[in-house]
Amino acid sequence: MEKAHEKQLNDKEYKEIILSALFHDIGKFSQRTRNDKYKTDRENILCPYNREYNRFTHQHVLYTDGFFEYCRDTFENILPEKLSLQNIQDHACRHHDRQQDTLDYIVSVADHISSGADRSKKEIESESTVKFYRQPLLSIFCKVSLKGEVEYGYNYKKFFYNLKPLRPQNSFPDESVTIDENQYENLWNCFVADFNKLSEKKYNYNSLLRSIDSLFEQYLWCIPSSTIDEPDVSLYDHLITTAAFASVLYQYHSLTNSLHDENSIKDINAKKFLFILGDLSGIQNYIFNLKNTAKNAKLLRARSFELQLITDSVAQLILDNFYLPHFCNLMNAGGRFLLVLPNVDGVNDVLIKIKYRIEEYFIKKYFGELSLNISDGVDASAIDLNRENFRYLYEEISASAREAKLKKFQVYLAKNSPVIEHEYNQIRGNEKICEYCEKRAKPENRDACYICDKLIRIGAKIPKSEFLLFTKDKKDSLEIKLLPDNSEFELLISDKGKDIPENVTLAVKLKGFEPGYPVIHIPYYLPRYTKPIKDDYGNIVESKNEGDIKLFEDIEKEAEGYNKLAMLKADVDYLGLIFYEGLHKYLSISRYTTLSRMLNYFFSEVLNYEIEKNYKDIYVIFSGGDDLCIIGPWDKIIDFTISVREKFKAFTCFNEYINISAGITLFKHNLPVKFVTEKAEEELDKSKRYEDKEKMNFKNKITIFGTTMEWKDFKEAIRIGNELASMIKNNRISKGLAYRLLRYYFAYKKAIKGDINPVNMLWCSHFAYDVARNVREKKDREWIKKIIYENIENLKVIATYALYKNR
Repeated sequence: MEKAHEKQLNDKEYKEIILSALFHDIGKFSQRTRNDKYKTDRENILCPYNREYNRFTHQHVLYTDGFFEYCRDTFENILPEKLSLQNIQDHACRHHDRQQDTLDYIVSVADHISSGADRSKKEIESESTVKFYRQPLLSIFCKVSLKGEVEYGYNYKKFFYNLKPLRPQNSFPDESVTIDENQYENLWNCFVADFNKLSEKKYNYNSLLRSIDSLFEQYLWCIPSSTIDEPDVSLYDHLITTAAFASVLYQYHSLTNSLHDENSIKDINAKKFLFILGDLSGIQNYIFNLKNTAKNAKLLRARSFELQLITDSVAQLILDNFYLPHFCNLMNAGGRFLLVLPNVDGVNDVLIKIKYRIEEYFIKKYFGELSLNISDGVDASAIDLNRENFRYLYEEISASAREAKLKKFQVYLAKNSPVIEHEYNQIRGNEKICEYCEKRAKPENRDACYICDKLIRIGAKIPKSEFLLFTKDKKDSLEIKLLPDNSEFELLISDKGKDIPENVTLAVKLKGFEPGYPVIHIPYYLPRYTKPIKDDYGNIVESKNEGDIKLFEDIEKEAEGYNKLAMLKADVDYLGLIFYEGLHKYLSISRYTTLSRMLNYFFSEVLNYEIEKNYKDIYVIFSGGDDLCIIGPWDKIIDFTISVREKFKAFTCFNEYINISAGITLFKHNLPVKFVTEKAEEELDKSKRYEDKEKMNFKNKITIFGTTMEWKDFKEAIRIGNELASMIKNNRISKGLAYRLLRYYFAYKKAIKGDINPVNMLWCSHFAYDVARNVREKKDREWIKKIIYENIENLKVIATYALYKNR
């Protein structure tokens, strides 16, 4: 499909404006080093003069100007041909009341839209305070409140980020953070060094933008974009959203012949923007609907990986059709994305055509089991994006997305029969059906259809891969046709960038940051064999060589005691309400992207880091957005679950309104994974629905062994369970007594529900007699009686855990 707007734009000018917007406030970074060598002396040209303060203001633009001069050689090496570095520099530096042409106003208006308010006077006051450079970035999470009557700014504990590159271990906020110009100087030097490394590669325009994006995320994520009021938006989020709105504004005014109309560009009431939300439905049913357990480990990971890329691919397909940069994908996590487009004639017609292609693809490949529902566009003006109004726009976008979910495949089915004939005829023809999906025909002498076979091979290759390569050359590649006419991808096993072929259009780093490469946050840690596994005859077992993905049957054996696996499912409570109500009238587009990005970072990177470091036998099926699903040895899953909750609370500033609920189910490796998932989902649902009416406490629970409990009780139950397990192991109490503890628990539960059978009513005296007769040591008798009386509600979890540890 021809790109909708490409031929109608001045391509050179358009690309320059996007880069200008992307770098327009980079000087705020170097300004806080308080080192004058990073700025220029063009004060009378670039800075507005304020008569009230009798000085030139907005000094950071001089540092932005200085960055272009300081890194001029790098810019000249990395910029695609025909782009003018001087134009980019001038537009970036003239966005504060020193505009010389209407293109400068594009950057200025985009800047104000991103910030959600006109902060010009306060910026002047902020610059006049000597210690503004000591202000750390305030975590957005500590400000969230779900008390409807409480205005933004209620009394809360403040948590800040340290001035360090983005790493999982650096991403936790702290109450005690102090920063100074020396820390800024050190971080700035690292940033500039990595920026200069970009000149070692050649880029097309889009790969350059993505590489700069990843570089900015690494270093600007912890820097406040403004030190006015409470600085809770990072410079990174501000710059990328400014670039997004600048690109849309340029297109809007170019396509409406108003690019040189200053008043039109500054008009904040015109509906210039169109927002659409995409939502992938049927994710879990697709991932877990496997009919053969033989290749579970590879297929689960590959399907999850595939869906992440499909969501990215659809979002980029839409943006490509409108010739927009990836920045216009404002949110992309958990199978959802939010795009901003120019609200001009013909956009909706193009969207209908794109929807048709996407729906056709999902019906033909996934038979409707998966759908990517794209909302109708919601138009908006700059005033709608003001922080007093954005929450209402967000609700309108969400409502449009909910409506789209009720009209799955409507565009395609309005013109086509719903009957899926091709695969049906293939199966009828050879009567051979894939053993894994049971949906497609398979070739002779193979157990998998072409799609499952490819996914199995990709699943095997993921753990060994460093890069994800987008390429038009399909030779010798493990490609997935993501969408018609879209670029395929292959997974390249490489630990050096020099090994990447020249025909690659985009190389994305799968793990860790490396200057010059975009980073994609996809958690893909998988347990692997550290040495070959041999059979009874000394032969290496197929698929069990060093580096191969560890099979579930072997992961199961890593459990202490009972050889069982467990599945953990967890997600964030009240997420929609947190976005809509959590920041009240101060929700801006930048705060929205910050909330979304940081939550996704926790689930996709922080947890992956924790698993790789401390829980190497845990298998990540999916983790991103606001939820996770993992499999591992049952005891390791329990330990990890406690760690997840504690780290999540620390990551979100111990905010009482931001919590997770979880469900755990145990199973044997040969049980169909779809059945296991349904059981884990049921346990999670119990946690979500459980109501403690006395405490008025909803959600924020965990369910395990059929028992729903609060997190603090769960942690305590496991602690006691470990002590009880140790006593059993050391023969201080018998397994028989531990089993009888369960009997006493059930008698207690029946008694409090009104079953006055003598066995139930006398459980306490029977228990005391049992302990007195069968526990030798007095201190052990006293301990077990005290523990049980104080934790009778959670005795089922305590006893079951201890018994499983000793199976």
